[in-house]
Amino acid sequence: MKLPVWMKAMTMFVFYEVLLYLVHLVLFFLLDSWYDDEVCEVCWLLGAQIAYIILFLIFAFIFGTRSLFDKSEIIGFKQILLFFLLSILISICHDVFFSAPRATEDHIMALKDLGPKSLNAKELVAFLEYVILTPVLVEFVFRYLIFDLFVKSEKYVLGVLVSIVLAILSSVDLTPLVFLDSDFTFSISAGSIFRLCFLSVSACVVYIRYGFIGAVLIHSFFNLFWFVASHMFLEGYWECLSYVSHGFFYWLLSSLCFFLILFLLFFLLYSDRK
Repeated sequence: MKLPVWMKAMTMFVFYEVLLYLVHLVLFFLLDSWYDDEVCEVCWLLGAQIAYIILFLIFAFIFGTRSLFDKSEIIGFKQILLFFLLSILISICHDVFFSAPRATEDHIMALKDLGPKSLNAKELVAFLEYVILTPVLVEFVFRYLIFDLFVKSEKYVLGVLVSIVLAILSSVDLTPLVFLDSDFTFSISAGSIFRLCFLSVSACVVYIRYGFIGAVLIHSFFNLFWFVASHMFLEGYWECLSYVSHGFFYWLLSSLCFFLILFLLFFLLYSDRK
């Protein structure tokens, strides 16, 4: 009996999530006693990065990497620049909608009291996770393995919808449920749903046209912008958001970003076709 493509996708997603939590559980029990020490906290974070590498190698061994670099030869400087612009527009559109209303004077003063963040070992490890390892693993599983099932069946719209649903499910922290916490509640913010929807749609569109490497670049650029804004220029970024927290500029900027995102997605999908 041949399984429907959506059932194959769900099976692969469940396998990924179970394996991910098993690896993290092992790391938790091995490294939890060291977590209070600052140096060993960095080691614990590095252990999480090792978990991502292990997962990638497991999936690559099971499912193969034969077509991993297909279509990468058509990615040039122009495409990379458009990927970067698209990721910034998604970030700005999200932040204007969901973060700008919270950019009050009291909030900015609280950020000033925290002082600037220094680029220490923990920040470098976080950069490795958010900008390199997470995009590679997530795009390998969600685009190269799962979404590609729909691409081969030419069920693009269904594939995008399934990708959005799986991305939302994957972002929910199930750790309390794993440890049988009775207070566990399934919750996710509207901002997270917005971000995951736009990022998933963008990665799927780019994957159709430019393959795995293109999807990784979109994801990496998006996380890079977030990392720089929240780890290096936090106070200045929130001050900029405070200027568009209400009124005409709020709706102008959010609407402009939204339509530019749609335009870039169509342009990336249909440009340079022969």
